[in-house]
Amino acid sequence: MKNVSLFDFDGTITRKDTIKILIQELVRYRPFKIFHAFSLLIKIFLERDDHITQKNKNKLIGELLKGLSYEELEKPLNKFKQRVSRIIRPLIIEAFNESNRQNSVVLIVTASPDFSVKKALEDFDVSVIGTQFEKSDKKFTGKL
Repeated sequence: MKNVSLFDFDGTITRKDTIKILIQELVRYRPFKIFHAFSLLIKIFLERDDHITQKNKNKLIGELLKGLSYEELEKPLNKFKQRVSRIIRPLIIEAFNESNRQNSVVLIVTASPDFSVKKALEDFDVSVIGTQFEKSDKKFTGKL
């Protein structure tokens, strides 16, 4: 039986919430989508209930993803990874390496989109369980 080292992503592996960074990079990649997403942005910033805020973040990300293939997503994800790499806690990298030396499975469980966390941590030997967005014909539908 293998041991498992379990980590959360935002606020544990990173020093702050990376959803904002992902949203910024998706908006930069598809600026025309900001008009469709504006009301969701307002709701995110004004909402006090964490559950509703997370739901609105997922709706916003879904709107920004809608119609994109994973290949088209590569450019904003590379920028996301570059920005997130600066806020990963060095002690966490040491913990990943130590777990790998002990032949443990490193598992990241997060509410963040799985594709973004996988991209940010692709240089590490980790597995990710996160929010998944639906695809149809290799394009994101915008739905969970």
